[in-house]
Amino acid sequence: MRLLSVLYLVFHSTILLSQIGFNRTYDQNGGAEVGKVILANDSSFLVAASILDSSFSVSILLERMDLFGGVLKSMVLRKDSHDLRLLGLKSLIQTQDGNYLISGGIENRATSTRRGLLIKFSQELDTIWLKTYQLGSHMVEFGPILELPNGDIVTTGYYVSSINTNPEILFSKFSSTGEIKWFQTLGTSNSEVGFSLSPTFDGGFYIGAQVERTSSFDKDPYLLKIDSTGAVEWDTIFGGSMADGPAIVTTTLTGKSLVATHFADSTSGNITFYGKPWILEFNELGEVVWQKKYGRNLRGEPSAIQQHLDSTISIVGNYQDGNPSESIVGWVAKTTQNGEMLWEVQFVPNPGSADNGNSYLRGLALISNKSIAVCGFTQPSTGQDLWVAKLDSNGCYDPNRNCWVSTEEYTEIPEGTFKMWPNPAKDRVWISLPEQPMAGTLRFFSITGQQLREESISKSDPREVGLTIQDWAPGMYLVRWEPLEGPTMEGKILVETR
Repeated sequence: MRLLSVLYLVFHSTILLSQIGFNRTYDQNGGAEVGKVILANDSSFLVAASILDSSFSVSILLERMDLFGGVLKSMVLRKDSHDLRLLGLKSLIQTQDGNYLISGGIENRATSTRRGLLIKFSQELDTIWLKTYQLGSHMVEFGPILELPNGDIVTTGYYVSSINTNPEILFSKFSSTGEIKWFQTLGTSNSEVGFSLSPTFDGGFYIGAQVERTSSFDKDPYLLKIDSTGAVEWDTIFGGSMADGPAIVTTTLTGKSLVATHFADSTSGNITFYGKPWILEFNELGEVVWQKKYGRNLRGEPSAIQQHLDSTISIVGNYQDGNPSESIVGWVAKTTQNGEMLWEVQFVPNPGSADNGNSYLRGLALISNKSIAVCGFTQPSTGQDLWVAKLDSNGCYDPNRNCWVSTEEYTEIPEGTFKMWPNPAKDRVWISLPEQPMAGTLRFFSITGQQLREESISKSDPREVGLTIQDWAPGMYLVRWEPLEGPTMEGKILVETR
């Protein structure tokens, strides 16, 4: 039996490295919370979290992880003094130059004022710039952020003009270096906070928010469509008479808005968390196309939603059975493009342990139509730990659940596979095809699906093929072997910076 080095990438019609799952916690010696995850251009994960220590000082944690959950690099930022305190992070994106941007807030303890916070990090997780923004207000805090094609940055959040005034939805625009260009406040005369932000096909934006009417027990999801200048084109408030959740919005493949929230009814009570997941699609005019509430005894709170390229929808959040004494667990669901449930799973970081406490999922990143990454935090008796998991298209991370086909380490090359090396590569890559003589075509694609090259292979050609890739830009590429007979095999190779 031939042994395969872990440096090699194995390709098989049913065994792909991108499908290998994990479910791990990372002890932060304090209180990890929030949790955001993105898939970087080099196919590593970047995970961000807020960390609260025993003295109630808040730090921001950034960790780069490989596809198996191994930590490649870690960085902790603390901007804490006698007067200043970080409020934590709210959003994480990768910018067009390959660097990273996070948003959040910072508090002045002496004056009880708050400022919006933007921090840009390099790919090596070094701080490029850090800027705070008062914007003439008493309190301001940034939430989700987006980068525009020209490099400008937009963000939403909340704005409080002075003491004893209601918060308003904030929409701000900055240059690529963080200089403020303008800001707008939006909403009604009630209390509103912006929770999510997604671009529209016409250059505008959807803002998902929450409005509080007469009390904390009367909250509703609030969806706005604004143009590129921040002017409101339409808005809609929807929900019941109890404490419904905020609108978490994403743009669909057809330009509509897809909203995840939770609906509090007479069976789920007034407590904000105790709501049933509620998914709605709105057209470009703000009219409901379809909506689904997921009932039973489910008490769930969606925190992120995204649509895959095959039009299916992934949702993550929290779940608690109808019994309030039960622990809160992570919840992941997948639906059709019309909200019909395909599957849902509830799981915890350490199955079988009696010390999971409550576990919350907050972040979602799409890896492919076959897998997703999720992150959040868990509350064992020792504190709060960062929680990151990677699941396949059926919500599985554990090979022992009979819905998983791969493990983290291979000891032999199954029949009908091939390998590539070196991986990562710089100037040249070798591909070893299956030993059984077979004609076919090797195709190479960019991560966006553009075919870059193809090689026709005959039965008489050598089984090892060497290719020069000096003209390929650094990044991830898809390689597909299409034999004339038998299943297609595909996988990925990373081209390093030279």
